[in-house]
Parts: sequence; C-alpha cells; structure tokens
Amino acid sequence: LYRSFAEIFRRYCTLHHLSLSDFSSGVIDNSEGLLKCVNSLYSNSELSDVVFVVGDGRIYAHRLLLAARSEYFRSMLYGGLKESNEDEVVLSETDPAAFTALLRYLYTGRLSIRRVEHKELVDILYLAHEYQLKCIQDDLVAYFKISQEILISTLVTV
Repeated sequence: LYRSFAEIFRRYCTLHHLSLSDFSSGVIDNSEGLLKCVNSLYSNSELSDVVFVVGDGRIYAHRLLLAARSEYFRSMLYGGLKESNEDEVVLSETDPAAFTALLRYLYTGRLSIRRVEHKELVDILYLAHEYQLKCIQDDLVAYFKISQEILISTLVTV
C-alpha cells in the first residue's frame, strides 16, 4: 500500500519515465499527441465526412478541419454552396498530385519539397493561391526565390 500521494506520484513518474521537471511549467502538454492524432486523420475514411474525387483517386477528408485551416474550404463546405450538401466533391480541373500534397499540408502543417519536381511545386503554389492559403504561398515563393539565387550563384561560379 502507498502511504501518500507524493509516493504514488513518484512511483508513477518512475514507471512512465517522467520526472518532476516534466511538470515544472505548470502545464500538462500533449500537443504533440494531438498533432499525431490530427495527422492520422489524413485520407482516413473512418471518420471522414467528405470525399474529394480528383483524377482517378478519392481522398477522404474532414469538413471541420479543412474549414478551420482555409477560408476557401469554409465557404465551400459550410457556406451554402452546392458542395456543402454533398458527400463527394469532384475536382475535375485539379492536378491530383498537387491537391494531395496541399491537403496533406492542411492536416500536417508540412510540405515535403524533397524529390518534388519544380512543375509540381508550381501546381501546389497555384492551388494554394486558389484556396487562399497565404502561409504556404509565402513559403513556396520564398523557396523559389532562394532556389533561383542558388542557381544563379552556381552558374556565375562555373
């Protein structure tokens, strides 16, 4: 039997590899766990309430998350447009790879630019502009500027 809360707490911390310093801020922070949970929702059909049909593919999504991340999606999915009453949204004029990358960004806050062709990044930038995602637009424009500067400096030194 345990004698006090302090003893129980010490035992719990030992079992779970925690220390008192983990609680020194006065905040229990599980934001990393929340981020992992939201990341796991990406294209997960289990809890989705909308499906985007892009090219030959179907991408499962969540209206609430998209609306929270994008004013464009908020208007599309909750603003009384025809898509707000449909379970499937067909995007016939949209590049599938760019849309997939952009949607993954909305869920994870990350866009992998490694091994992505320049044209696809331009397509993503175009969609980011169309969907009014200023944060990723600014980051992509900055990336293009830096890439251009590196290319120019490489050509000058050759």
